[in-house]
Amino acid sequence: MAHKIDNDSTRMIFFESVTWTDEFNVSFTETGFTHVPGGEEYAKQSVFSFHYYSLPNVGELDNYFYERVHDAYSWKCAAFLTEFDISNEQMSPETFDKQSRVMDECDNYKISWIGWEYKPLAGSLPNGTCTGCGYGIFLPNGTVNEMVAKVVSRTFAQFVSGNVQLIQFDKGTAVFKLNFFLNTTITQPTVVYANLKYWYPQGYDLTYSPTQAIASVTTSTDGQYTQLFNTRDTSFDGTLTFPAFLFLVLTCFMKWNWKCFFFLPFFFFNSVICIYIIHTSNFA
Repeated sequence: MAHKIDNDSTRMIFFESVTWTDEFNVSFTETGFTHVPGGEEYAKQSVFSFHYYSLPNVGELDNYFYERVHDAYSWKCAAFLTEFDISNEQMSPETFDKQSRVMDECDNYKISWIGWEYKPLAGSLPNGTCTGCGYGIFLPNGTVNEMVAKVVSRTFAQFVSGNVQLIQFDKGTAVFKLNFFLNTTITQPTVVYANLKYWYPQGYDLTYSPTQAIASVTTSTDGQYTQLFNTRDTSFDGTLTFPAFLFLVLTCFMKWNWKCFFFLPFFFFNSVICIYIIHTSNFA
């Protein structure tokens, strides 16, 4: 007897190719797909999932990301890094830097990421199946690995009420930048997450421009989520010749051997000039 299976057409469908698209002399420009599953009509609700590891992936980091993200572009769908190594049991600064570079690459291509893995799970049991063999955010003794917790707690925009042009985080200064064209028809806020414990122990400064483009700003009670609500004034809409531009700077006052100096860069985006002051610190 046949049974009808209902589906929710509003949900996103993740799909992926084999995860070794650039190993064993296999061309990393080929995935085996020519369109999203189901055809182009499903492109807007499809997400191309891919993995990256320095091994077994052998392609250069940026080249590999370029190919995977442009695969998604060619199929008119989104891309998402659904796996990369976040293990760092030795709490190595070099590993911290490597993990940060992968996340920087995700920011460069304006895509999201998921790290592997949270904890060993079955792999920690007697005769358990290893699912990556790393301890992830925990140390073997069960305590939190503060270095892994910090690297995955970097500042990012959870929601953006417009079209993202640039997203950038500097792990040395904890300065975060987000540029996007407003869509004044969107009533939900842009939400930026900033972890106070690991990146802003003495708080942060928030700067945005033009100030008239934001109707209101709210902060969560724990201080780690900032919501920025777009103006309804269509003169700031990104579709006009003078597009609205937002520049967010989360300025860190760190506790590690900090030294402050003034740095005044000037940014020109569609006739909008943004000036900001960054307090930097030595990163230990």
